[in-house]
Amino acid sequence: MKLRRWMPLIAATALAAPLSAGASTPDTRALSLAKDAAARLGTTLSTAEGSTLASGNVSLLTTFPGTYAGLQVMPGGKRAIASGWDGVTSLDISDPANPKLESVLPLPHFENEDVQTDGKIAIISNDREKGSTGGLVYIIDVSKPQLTLLSTLNISDPQNQDRGPGHIANCIHQGCKWVWLTGGYDVYVADLREPSAPKLAGKFTSPASAGSAGFGTKGKARTGAVHDADVDAAGRVWVTGSGGAAVYDATNPLKPRLLATSGAKGIDPSVNDFIIHNSKHPDAKSYAPRTSRTAGAPLRKGELLLTTEEDYTDTKYPGEACKGQGKFQTWDVRDHSKGKTFTLLNQWRTELSAAKDVGGIKAPVSAMCSSHWFNERKGLVADAWYEQGLRVLDVSNPKKIRQVGYYMAPNSMTWAGYWITDSIIYTADVGRGIDVLRVDRGTPSKTLPTVVAPVRASWLGAAPHVDLVKASSRWGWGCGTLVAGAH
Repeated sequence: MKLRRWMPLIAATALAAPLSAGASTPDTRALSLAKDAAARLGTTLSTAEGSTLASGNVSLLTTFPGTYAGLQVMPGGKRAIASGWDGVTSLDISDPANPKLESVLPLPHFENEDVQTDGKIAIISNDREKGSTGGLVYIIDVSKPQLTLLSTLNISDPQNQDRGPGHIANCIHQGCKWVWLTGGYDVYVADLREPSAPKLAGKFTSPASAGSAGFGTKGKARTGAVHDADVDAAGRVWVTGSGGAAVYDATNPLKPRLLATSGAKGIDPSVNDFIIHNSKHPDAKSYAPRTSRTAGAPLRKGELLLTTEEDYTDTKYPGEACKGQGKFQTWDVRDHSKGKTFTLLNQWRTELSAAKDVGGIKAPVSAMCSSHWFNERKGLVADAWYEQGLRVLDVSNPKKIRQVGYYMAPNSMTWAGYWITDSIIYTADVGRGIDVLRVDRGTPSKTLPTVVAPVRASWLGAAPHVDLVKASSRWGWGCGTLVAGAH
């Protein structure tokens, strides 16, 4: 009987397939089924395909047009460096509500999602395609508004035919004098102490490159990939990948000391079916190991790790991007300096995947779904969710993650969210550029009400769905390109 009550969801799946961007009016039957499916997901259906969907506490101030995958605010907070696949942009953000163009350095590359800068140089990397070919690291002088290419570093290692590294370049030690290059089995270490003469200095293997259920061979070392490395305020480095998460003492960036990992839970398919994408460790300077007197005390500052799982190719439901969409997660990392394995506290998914799995059936959708790059500020997270836009999450109680805001613009492919001030968020959007959003975060934020976002009719097959990105004719989905007119 439970299965029968979910039959409208099956029907909606069947109806979704024939619809195309050329359809002029939605099928009334499909619309009825989609409304029913939305209700079963605990939300409502929006048929305003060309309209922005936003909670009452999030508003658009302006849009800086372009194609952006990521950005970083420079020390001092007056400038930002943004990266897209066509180049690197310097922005004047002295008025955060109205970013202004300083300069653009044309620099075609793929993919460098996570821009890194110490205020003197910025590091942009280009994925190695295969067989030790194609990988480059660009070192850019960003000390002045006019950007200048200082040097390049060829990422070559004939002994390693692994994909990557070069997916992301991570500044690790002494500003950007030492850089870890991720995206493959091994983490490569670049010495940039002389930015005009960079060199590869070594490499090491991380447990974060073990395989997951959907990437490599589950549990087997060096079959997946390390994805990102994030340095916390205390200097510890948190590494994420298909094998879960790990934390290092990188005082010696060439020979980092592994402190702790997410263990078996980090590759549990219910937690990580593809890759743990990136992380943040708030209040890192407040961290202190537990003593016998404090061993049983509640979670303290410095003991929380935030992560996203990226998953847009779910192994249980091939081709259905949202059925196993990636999640936002909170972890208890108390005593990580003493080797204690992380403990998962909570996971949060959008409305499209919030319904319980009943007999193997979930919401039938056609949107590009997954949690992606995020940023945290004073207990609120700005998390990008591809076509599902930006989600604002309250993690003040990490065992109960709450959505307290959302912004979903039409024709968007939101890759990242960044707090610029306590009330302003920038998004990096492949389809739109940089949306500048104002957020009423409440005083305190835990007083904000929990909100539920609607789902678009196109996501449930009841309206035409226009793809914003198509597979490259040469590289496939590994290097998607914008569909003409998608802007």
